[in-house]
Amino acid sequence: MAKQGSFSGLLGKLWPSVDEVVGKPVYFEENGEQLGVVKDTIVTTDGKITGYYIENNGVTVQLPAENIKVTENALIFQPFWFTEYENLIKQLEFEEKLNHDLVQILGDRDISREKLEMFISKKEPRLKNLMEEAQAARKILSIRKGEFELERKKLRQELGIISEKRLLGEEGWREYSQKVLDLKRKASILDYNIKRCGDLLIRLDRSPFVIKEKIEVEDKKEQKRDEFPLNYPIPLQMPTPGILPPYLYPETSPVMRPAQVLPSQSPQGSESVLSQQNPKVKKFRVLRIETRMQSLERRVDELENEMRNRIRSEIEGIKTSVKNEIIAELYRNRVEEIDEEIKETEKKMEEGKDEPKFLEYLKKRKKTLEEKKASILEKIKEGERVVEKDKTPSGHICVACGAEIGDADKCPSCGLSINVVTNGSPSKDKGVLDAKIGTIILFSGLVTAIVAILLLL
Repeated sequence: MAKQGSFSGLLGKLWPSVDEVVGKPVYFEENGEQLGVVKDTIVTTDGKITGYYIENNGVTVQLPAENIKVTENALIFQPFWFTEYENLIKQLEFEEKLNHDLVQILGDRDISREKLEMFISKKEPRLKNLMEEAQAARKILSIRKGEFELERKKLRQELGIISEKRLLGEEGWREYSQKVLDLKRKASILDYNIKRCGDLLIRLDRSPFVIKEKIEVEDKKEQKRDEFPLNYPIPLQMPTPGILPPYLYPETSPVMRPAQVLPSQSPQGSESVLSQQNPKVKKFRVLRIETRMQSLERRVDELENEMRNRIRSEIEGIKTSVKNEIIAELYRNRVEEIDEEIKETEKKMEEGKDEPKFLEYLKKRKKTLEEKKASILEKIKEGERVVEKDKTPSGHICVACGAEIGDADKCPSCGLSINVVTNGSPSKDKGVLDAKIGTIILFSGLVTAIVAILLLL
């Protein structure tokens, strides 16, 4: 039978570890909040601590010792769900060591889940209840882990709001530091809880008594697409017969097959067919095609780089515009807040006319707010002037990013060449660049077809 009260003082002399925890704070492990201070302990006659009395604002509660983790400076109260599920997993691991035959049956994936449940319910009904508890615990742990991860995301958003207020000067450095430290402490607690739920889920999944659903994986082989399929029509003008082999003209192709003359059907025999392919003409044609292909590849690369630089510049412009709009909106909101504070100060000045010191303070406060408002308005005007300057560039400008380039050969911002730069608005020569970009597809198809022809020759 447990002894407490005055008897615990006597036991404290026999077992000094009993009195070492009295007076220490107790914290809840799940959120880090303080539950109170240890007032007394519940100890058995052999000196084993079975519980603690925790006092908080005059209210005393009793907590079991199995949920308390004693540290050097404080006591940590672990939530009941953690100790309950940890004991459940330990029991599953113990049953796994006892029932080797049953573990082998559970490991047979050819047996359906329904048959396994029927077999276990008949042979081991106690183990069947334990398995159901494990399945329920796995679902609850997954939900709780998701809740912790959601709270972690909310902390990140809160940190962003605090940082924004600090940048705008709405909060002091000391207040900002305190809030950041508090958020870091909460984040560390959430990370610990997420890791703990993950560890419990891993241990549950390792247990053979947690039956998983049998997943039937369909063996689907992906059909590999050739770069130049044989049953696909060539997107070029068809060459004369004899240059390409017959198998490039399949029956399923919509391109008409040219008439073929077999050597046995020709009056001159095979020599007349081979005489059409002069080695010198063939070599000259190949060299000319290779030279043309290299020039086309270089041009395609140049157009691809121009298109990539243009897209990158437009994205950067959109980001800058959105950022400026957000900053301007924040400044305008701050101006509205300052106007409300000025009105409230003027109202207080009318009410406190009889108090000179208070009136002097209000005048200084109003002057400070007006100076702050003027400073913010000046920043807004500067931002508008910068945006207006970017919208109406002068001189040679780049059609991709709108930057001024002067007499340079390339745009210093995006690297666009001089042949797509003009003295007007970026939208004037936009069609020219779009047309050149459109030719990339044609050049790519042409290069692919030429490479295929050369390989087949």
